[in-house]
Amino acid sequence: MDNPFGEKIKSLREVQNISLHEMARLTGITRQYISRLERGLRKNPSPDVVKKVSEALGVEPDYLMYLAGHYSYRTKIAELQAENKLLKYKVSKFEERLSECRNYSKVYKNLLKNLRKDINKSLII
Repeated sequence: MDNPFGEKIKSLREVQNISLHEMARLTGITRQYISRLERGLRKNPSPDVVKKVSEALGVEPDYLMYLAGHYSYRTKIAELQAENKLLKYKVSKFEERLSECRNYSKVYKNLLKNLRKDINKSLII
């Protein structure tokens, strides 16, 4: 694939029956520029252009950013691994807090139970 970004956006545009004219209107980018991107005559579009194109086509920008050369595959893997690690940490902290809440709940239930007993005793006397 000599022009993965251009080929992908052309494919996505055609599948959705979006003309170059409509694509230009949706993105605010000229028809000529989009055509050059699709044909590989213009490479490495700016992140702003990639974002506008992805929004117009209704796709997540990350994949198109990768195809446009804004980050390498290894960089993306490292980012995803770091994000995964962070999410695992957040889940473990959430589970710890949930466990603490369950413990507090048991304590409060016992306190409430004892308080009711004390109230009932005082009402009887």
